[in-house]
Amino acid sequence: MANFEVRRVLVDPGSSVDIMYARTFETLQLNERNLTPYVGSDLQGFNGTTTK
Repeated sequence: MANFEVRRVLVDPGSSVDIMYARTFETLQLNERNLTPYVGSDLQGFNGTTTK
């Protein structure tokens, strides 16, 4: 999801995720050095397609 403006996140009810939106990130006064890139497996969509 890098380099995209994400407006909506859909999560399968049987799954678990950790999401922090930009507004929360700013409210906590965090900066970019607090971010770490995702280096796990490809993300999988509801229709079975994958993306990095």
